[in-house]
Amino acid sequence: MTGKSNGTDVGHMAEWVRAPPPTGPLIYRIGKAIYNPEEKSFLGRTPKRWGIVITFYLVFYAVLALMFAICMGGLLLSLNKDRPTYTLDQSLIGSNPGVTARPLPDTGELKIDRSDANSTDEYVDQLNNFFAPYVTDPLYGHAECVPADNYGYPDTPCLFLKLNRIIDWEPHYYDDAASLPEDFPAELADHIKNLTTPAERSRVWAWCWDENHQVELEYPWGRALPAFQTYKAGATYRNPIVAVRLKQVTNSTVIRCRLLAKNIIYNKSLKEPSGYARVIINVVSGTPANGEITEQCGCGYMRWLGLIVSLLTMGADRPNGVANYCRRPPQRPLLQKLKYAIWNPEEGTFLGRTPHRWGVIGLIYLVMYICIIIFFSICMCGLLATMDERVPYFQLADSIIGANPGMGHRPLLYEEGALIWYNGDNDTQIKRYVDNINEFLAPYENKSLLVNGGANQIDCGTVKPPRAEVCSFSTDQLGDCSAANGFGYSNRMPCLIIKLNRIYNWNPEFFDDPNELPPDMPPDITNYINSTTSPRERRRVWVSCMGERPADVEALGPLRYYPYPGLDETFFPYDNTPGYLSPLVAVQLLKPKLNQIINIRCRAWAHNIQFTESLKERLGSTHLEIMVD
Repeated sequence: MTGKSNGTDVGHMAEWVRAPPPTGPLIYRIGKAIYNPEEKSFLGRTPKRWGIVITFYLVFYAVLALMFAICMGGLLLSLNKDRPTYTLDQSLIGSNPGVTARPLPDTGELKIDRSDANSTDEYVDQLNNFFAPYVTDPLYGHAECVPADNYGYPDTPCLFLKLNRIIDWEPHYYDDAASLPEDFPAELADHIKNLTTPAERSRVWAWCWDENHQVELEYPWGRALPAFQTYKAGATYRNPIVAVRLKQVTNSTVIRCRLLAKNIIYNKSLKEPSGYARVIINVVSGTPANGEITEQCGCGYMRWLGLIVSLLTMGADRPNGVANYCRRPPQRPLLQKLKYAIWNPEEGTFLGRTPHRWGVIGLIYLVMYICIIIFFSICMCGLLATMDERVPYFQLADSIIGANPGMGHRPLLYEEGALIWYNGDNDTQIKRYVDNINEFLAPYENKSLLVNGGANQIDCGTVKPPRAEVCSFSTDQLGDCSAANGFGYSNRMPCLIIKLNRIYNWNPEFFDDPNELPPDMPPDITNYINSTTSPRERRRVWVSCMGERPADVEALGPLRYYPYPGLDETFFPYDNTPGYLSPLVAVQLLKPKLNQIINIRCRAWAHNIQFTESLKERLGSTHLEIMVD
């Protein structure tokens, strides 16, 4: 960035001070602000800068869209398409089913025109579509309120009632005639009392009445829903239905219908209705006089036209209250046009809008972004609700990191990468590496640095710990590779601390049979395995370090492993228990060749640890270079 002004080279010195603003007429300055031929910039940026800005925003919104898609994907993965997570009272819809009537016209009311024989055809078609799945159902085998009589339309129309579906909802019946509520209709109570068996009384009862007391009602399919089956989200489920016939409908009226059960709550409020359906029936008995029709239609037409015009003329010029869209804009000089485009003192508009309009637009965008934030938060909460802080959703081969553990080493100074280079006589250089190892070993020596203070750490010995406890690892086992000995760096016998990276629920498959050891295992490791006296001592993930090339092998010299060249099985598997510390192996270089870079590869040995020679992938191993002066 130095040496450039707005993306253009200005020499060897960084010139961060901008040139003075251009002078001259306003038009010239505006033109130069749009395009500056000297700097070849458009709106203050060179094409390269615009490319960077556009790329940034493209990446930004792509990441935003990707993040949203991931959140939605995580949320959808946690959902069961066949069954909701929350049911009944735990769900948003609750455990009180609504009541629905069919037909259900778009206008909200049934209009029956006696002068038009086809006025009810749309209701008949809607009922035919509604009953299409019921053709083979026994409850459909009735003589009245069926397609054969056009469901009674238009003279004696039928209404069909059903309960809205709620998964796992079961009705509590009014099956005891002696304990019916006080508001129970008398004729229905008498009907229930006349029934002889509990099975006949175990029904969801229907009760309809005319709010204007003009229409007589009857129930050709019976007073109750047929045998009720609990809805379990099955695709073949059919709602039980009861039919209500209106006899001799001559005037407009309102029919209200309830379905009665102990756990169907009735609220007669029109604002928050529940437990009932309300059907408005508008009957046109004949053809009114032409003048009356014209007057009614004209008034309705004018009302709608006036509403549309009032909406369309919200921003129009209104001299004396009359909208005028044909006015010619006043002729002004160019500069005045620009000024008035920004602020118009005559109309009180800023950038073409009044403060009221800007307030409305600002409120719309504020609400929109608040909704976006809320929606994003809900998506994130839905995603996080599916996650366990301790147990990962994807494990081992199904996870991103896979089922092949990597390795790590200390000291590791990130500014130097994998290189360890120091002079044995330079205490400052030695201190950097010793401090790095001490920092890494701090939780091993000071348990208070752990999340739970190491309260659940125990000395396991040869037995795996219980579920909520972990094995402790003492740095006293590292022998000469201790802080008191400066980890051997001052003696030119440096120590390397080797660890196996953690993978949740990974269990090693050990090389515990001396007769089945891999042929490329280093001799010092095979000798150690053969020297063990019990199978338990061989159940370890073995660790070895070697020079990468023949020259490195010669320069590396002999090695010593503390406490032994392996990681004990009591530390596996890792299950994210608080206080867990990885087991360590300290590798001491006893006689490294001085003043020469030695390339070292340390690897782990187990049947289910893959190893590659490639320095790029470094599966199952870690690479470092060391030079001691």
